[in-house]
Amino acid sequence: MTTVEDRIRVLEDIEEIRRLTARYCVAIADGDLEALVGLFCADGSFESERGRFAGSDELRAFYTRVVEPPTNKPFVHNHLIDVDGDDATGIYAVEVHSMRDGQAHLTAGRYRDSYRRVGSEWLFASRTYESHLQMHLGDSWM
Repeated sequence: MTTVEDRIRVLEDIEEIRRLTARYCVAIADGDLEALVGLFCADGSFESERGRFAGSDELRAFYTRVVEPPTNKPFVHNHLIDVDGDDATGIYAVEVHSMRDGQAHLTAGRYRDSYRRVGSEWLFASRTYESHLQMHLGDSWM
């Protein structure tokens, strides 16, 4: 049987992981490359239809193309997190609004994550992005 303290610890861990994903979205929106790379474990990885990128150097090279110029604005929905000690997994939906060549775009998909507690903070151990939708919205957001 788990104690109240154990249950509170899991709830605190879940909130810290939600904050990790929120910091990821803010770093993408702000074009903050170093903040993005710093959210991953040293051996962390990102995978999508663009390929698999592992370790700080590969992640930095990949995210350089994502954040310059900083026009991607991600919005996260329905985040489910399971914690098991110093490891956790998560899944959530994401919409990304962006401007490319003066044109508005909407992309929607799903992230499947694994997280690891390193010291006292949670970091991404791996992220996999599955694209579900890509739409051209025209020449404005209106």
